[in-house]
Amino acid sequence: MKRKQFLTLIFLALCFKVCAQGASPSTINTMGGHATISGNDYAWSIGEMTLVHTWNAGNFMVSQGVLQPKDGMVPVSNMTKNDQSLSIYPNPATTEIFVHYQYPSSGIFEYKLTDVVGKLILQREFENVSAGTDRISLSALSNGYYLLQVSFAPNSGEKEMKAFKVQKIQ
Repeated sequence: MKRKQFLTLIFLALCFKVCAQGASPSTINTMGGHATISGNDYAWSIGEMTLVHTWNAGNFMVSQGVLQPKDGMVPVSNMTKNDQSLSIYPNPATTEIFVHYQYPSSGIFEYKLTDVVGKLILQREFENVSAGTDRISLSALSNGYYLLQVSFAPNSGEKEMKAFKVQKIQ
């Protein structure tokens, strides 16, 4: 099955290269660039590759993977940064992680755990809280990277959001 997918991918890639009449590079790269040096094409991206698979066929190479920002932050306008209010530990983790939060006022605390393709694994919400520690079991999950999105909306004030890249290891 994998060999059939690989051959189909190579065929489509070769057809695209022929139809594109030498357009280079043949990837869509929104953050990074490309250059031709001594007749060789080079392309680069800004971020961190996870789940990388590379196939070679002669002078032809195809790489696929998930590109995510290195800092793991979700941009939110007018976000106030309070590094003392939230911690996730241990990371990397083997069987569980802990989400510890402590805010000066009460509000709605929520987190979502997703895999690298965005599939929701776990979601929890706590109302009228200001501090606490919650345990998240990772024992049923495969080794790899997961995204933990955390938000706190105080009863009066602006909502804060932060994202963490969590690594599950053996």
